[in-house]
Amino acid sequence: MSSEPKLKPIRGHLPIPRDIFPKREGDVKVQPGYVDKIYPVAKSEAQGLAPKSEEEARHRLMAEARRKSLAAGLQGLWDRKQERIRKIEARRTQAAKINRKLALAPNPLSETLTQPSVRLSTGSWSAQVVQLDPERLEKAKLAKARHAEIQARKSEERRDALGHLYLAAKNFIVDEAELQELVDRTFTEEAYKSGVFKAQSIWYTNNAPIGVKDLLNEQVNHTMTNLPTAKRAVQNTASERQKLAAEALAGGKLDT
Repeated sequence: MSSEPKLKPIRGHLPIPRDIFPKREGDVKVQPGYVDKIYPVAKSEAQGLAPKSEEEARHRLMAEARRKSLAAGLQGLWDRKQERIRKIEARRTQAAKINRKLALAPNPLSETLTQPSVRLSTGSWSAQVVQLDPERLEKAKLAKARHAEIQARKSEERRDALGHLYLAAKNFIVDEAELQELVDRTFTEEAYKSGVFKAQSIWYTNNAPIGVKDLLNEQVNHTMTNLPTAKRAVQNTASERQKLAAEALAGGKLDT
């Protein structure tokens, strides 16, 4: 088994190694006198006094050994950092040289043989410049006129829709009292007795709705098998045409 100490996770993450030599400090920690500054000797030793006991002498020796070890460790870490920086710079320089060499290298033979032939007049920079259209101003005026026409048509459609909404607004049900009044007036026994509702389904009253076959005959062959429905369709078409003509003459939507 390996004797290397394992990193213990701190709050779910591995501890990040501390930067011993931050960039703002430089090489201050390997300068002479740094260890003596952060790990000074005892006052009695600094004054040149002899140790008072064997224990104090032993403490002085251990402190001196620790100071030497600290200085050696800082120097070793500094040398290791400088070596790592040199390797990184060497790899970066080598990668830049390789990239520059690849960028300036001629095209491979396979690409040269397969690329299409381009004439010098076509591949020159002057030929690639887009020339200004001499009719650009006239085209811009036409486009502006078309845009104004489209906007005017949309404005007219919005005005017609607003007019149609205004005319239809008089039949809107705006509160529950009007809705209840309409329900009471329509769905009553007198309505069934008077013959307005002859059956339980509207299909029995107004016949089945027009089918796809009838619509196809009306549009293509202009014929319908159901004579009442055909007459009603002709009347509806004529009424719709008259309404469109009246709206065009009046300049707005008409009430239906």
